Amino acid sequence: ASLSSHPSTPPKPGGFTAFHHMSADPHAAPHDWCKVLGDELMLCRSALRDDQASAPGITHLDEKMCSVPTSYVLTDSLKLVLLYFSARWCGACIEFDNVIRDVQSALKPLAESADIEFVWISCDLSEESYKTHLRRLGSFLGASWSPKRLQEAIARWDLKAMPCLLVMDAQDGRIVTSQARRDVEDAYDDEIRGGGKGYLGLILHWLELLDEQRAALDDGLPLHGEDSSDDGDANSQGSGAELGPLED
Repeated sequence: ASLSSHPSTPPKPGGFTAFHHMSADPHAAPHDWCKVLGDELMLCRSALRDDQASAPGITHLDEKMCSVPTSYVLTDSLKLVLLYFSARWCGACIEFDNVIRDVQSALKPLAESADIEFVWISCDLSEESYKTHLRRLGSFLGASWSPKRLQEAIARWDLKAMPCLLVMDAQDGRIVTSQARRDVEDAYDDEIRGGGKGYLGLILHWLELLDEQRAALDDGLPLHGEDSSDDGDANSQGSGAELGPLED
């Protein structure tokens, strides 16, 4: 299904919101994430720790939702930003929501989690659906619901299908890998089977890819995917829904 022919009634169905990097006097990352995600990120109030509820920058919107300035969270101490695209009307997204929520929760206790932040970008059909979906995602930070921002993201990164998970260099906004959905699913399956490198291996894999990409840029070498179709194929991997126009 494409977003241009979306169903009129959607089917019913940890980002590391410990704010490792949150500061009341933030040093924003060199890449301007506010232009991509908006000035405020949304969050379920239930995801806040007691000591965060009254932290500078937190705005309580209602009894369930709050917001925090994007620049307070995506600071220059971050290495990776993970952008997750999904919608409640997409069956494959609902399935992957459960996986990525569990993986995110498992990553939180790891020291390396201070290097990364998850941000969800909604492909939902209404703001009410968006709010319900964000609550289902638990402790994820979410870009505010905006069909315009979604269409800009689709065009910016040539996204083909969802669910989609992009691992981005937090400092320059380049895609480190568009295979992250597959990486997460593999790590999740490995954990269930009791094999593989576990969730720490997942973060270390992404950080290794980041180091390789930055080294290639320093050496003036072409980045992985610039001379191949790997990244384009990754956005449409597996089952999911096609991305298309979403009405405002």
